[in-house]
Amino acid sequence: MVSRTITAVILCFAMVIGMTGCKEKSRDKDKAEIEKLVSYYSQALKDYDLKALYRISTLEEDENFNWRIPSVMDEQKLIGNNGEEKGKWIFEYYKAIASTITVDYDLEKIEFSGNTATLKVKYQVVFYADIAKGVYAGIESLNKRIKEEKDVETFDDTISFMLVDGNWKIVRAKSLIQFIEKFAVHYPRLKAQQT
Repeated sequence: MVSRTITAVILCFAMVIGMTGCKEKSRDKDKAEIEKLVSYYSQALKDYDLKALYRISTLEEDENFNWRIPSVMDEQKLIGNNGEEKGKWIFEYYKAIASTITVDYDLEKIEFSGNTATLKVKYQVVFYADIAKGVYAGIESLNKRIKEEKDVETFDDTISFMLVDGNWKIVRAKSLIQFIEKFAVHYPRLKAQQT
């Protein structure tokens, strides 16, 4: 009787250890998938690519995001709102600023809760305020000015993830709207636009 009890306790203990090991392996896989997702997210921001952001997230379903962000990330909307020449110029400016974005994070600090996860990130972007005050001959002179800028601005954010149909997706980037709108509020002028 005692040996059966001891055997049962040992088997239970082995099952608990085995389940813990499986959970850790599963979380390692989840971390790897989320790391890849954050890498795609970072690249989508650098490329100023709204369609790429939609592919890796559920942001397209977020009314607040869709009400505010496409008007500054969609070239056709910018052209529709500002005219061909000015709309293209503004889009090129936003894209040039966005190309300087980096997203820093510590994957070890990711927090899981069932089928959801959160990760704190820090965006870094070239300091755009002084750049936006300038008047430029064209995109080449603007790009040169952006490359010369040494100061950067940082923003903290928390990205939320969820398993959707077996794949991790970004469901919320808490400060992304404010981050993008902040550098999209002002833009420089072309010399040809001066009166």
